Amino acid sequence: MSKQIAGGTLGPDLPTILPKALPKIVQKAAEYNLTEHCNLRCAGCSHSSELLPKKFAEVKEFQRDLAVLSQVLHLNELRLLGGEPLLHPDLLEYLRCARASGLAEEITLTTNGLLLHRCDPATFELIDRLRVSLYPGVRLRVEERELESLSRRHNFKLELKRIDSFRVTTLNSRHRDATLVRQIFRQCALAHDWSCHTVHQGYYFKCSPAPFLQGRMALRGESVLNRDLDGVRIHDNPRLREELEAYLRDEEPLEACYYCLGSSGRSFPHRQLNSKELREEIDRSGKPRDASADPQRHVRGYRAWARLMRERFSSRARSLADYAIDSIAHEQVAMGMMAMHEGDRRFARRCYLRSIRNRPLKLKTYVRLAWATVPAGIARVLSPMLAPGLRRSLSGPPVMGERPQ
Repeated sequence: MSKQIAGGTLGPDLPTILPKALPKIVQKAAEYNLTEHCNLRCAGCSHSSELLPKKFAEVKEFQRDLAVLSQVLHLNELRLLGGEPLLHPDLLEYLRCARASGLAEEITLTTNGLLLHRCDPATFELIDRLRVSLYPGVRLRVEERELESLSRRHNFKLELKRIDSFRVTTLNSRHRDATLVRQIFRQCALAHDWSCHTVHQGYYFKCSPAPFLQGRMALRGESVLNRDLDGVRIHDNPRLREELEAYLRDEEPLEACYYCLGSSGRSFPHRQLNSKELREEIDRSGKPRDASADPQRHVRGYRAWARLMRERFSSRARSLADYAIDSIAHEQVAMGMMAMHEGDRRFARRCYLRSIRNRPLKLKTYVRLAWATVPAGIARVLSPMLAPGLRRSLSGPPVMGERPQ
């Protein structure tokens, strides 16, 4: 037997987090990315969808996130988007879960419209609003009058939004001016006016670029672990409501704000990237990790430095030089754990092999290498059987400040 609470119905096995005396936090809107990739290549996409690899959200994770959030939070609008959400093969299941959660007054599906002609008619029965982004030179196979007819037939609101320009949003290097970052954050419409808050991989973020900073910077071979700094952990958090309320009131910028212009960036005409332009865009953001990110590159410098130290100072410098190489080997393991967390097992193997070259006696690195060699399908089956600590150690991501052993 299920129990009723304001805003939705929860199953009997879900933990009760919200004390009855406390009302839910009411928020204008939040987003959930069903995919991180897209079937368009928009230059300057704030979600970095033109750069990120193919990735689908998990239905069970979505259901679990919404079930917990619905106990402490109520939204006027839950936006399902991407990437391109219509690429997800389980779209209908997401819509059913969103409707059953009671988290939001309205369910909005945001799409570029290219796949609307293939949509199951049940899709339109499960949404309250369809928001279609219309880009210059991109022609839909469903005409506007047909969409208007669908809107009347299935009783959902239709928004056709013509987008002729994008803003420069994300940056590839860190701001050094903290005062400027605070100003950008205060004026950021993504976080404040537009409420582009995002639920992503078990965390609640107050803007849409923040969840993708780690993956985007990883393309450059840079490790930026902002998840715990920038978001509120949803699961296994008895203080979720308290932390979420404090987080929404906090006027300090996020770590991601140091790599972002928010809504303050200059506008530029929208365009689709061809293959050559996409390569140039990737070059500007950093080449794909498996093509150029070299987990050994720092070590070469350390080795040359260590050799010079030993030549000049003999054995007195040995411990310092060894510590430097040991530290970079730790970084290689952390990069491998991050790659595993993102599903890039090939790059993780490269990182672990490089670390073993520098620290050949570390047994845990061999275990992680073996796990990265197991096919992804088999790993998904075996993963739930592992102890939580071991599973995180093998599949990442590394915890902020942790030195992987």
